[in-house]
Amino acid sequence: MTEGVQGQLYGVFGSRSVAAWLQREGDTLRWCDEMGQSLAAASPGTSQNSQASRGAAAFVTLPDGQRFETQD
Repeated sequence: MTEGVQGQLYGVFGSRSVAAWLQREGDTLRWCDEMGQSLAAASPGTSQNSQASRGAAAFVTLPDGQRFETQD
């Protein structure tokens, strides 16, 4: 699984992360692992996005508190 925006998905608690790919499927944002298994999903309106400044990572915070970090 290598389609979409690559990054790290962090759980609600702790600093543990897994490699994940963010994809848009219609009106849904979906995070999948390298095997294509769905890790999380949310509608764009319920997620908070940060703007990446030069050299910094961008973040998407999911409604349940998980956080996706990407350099892409």
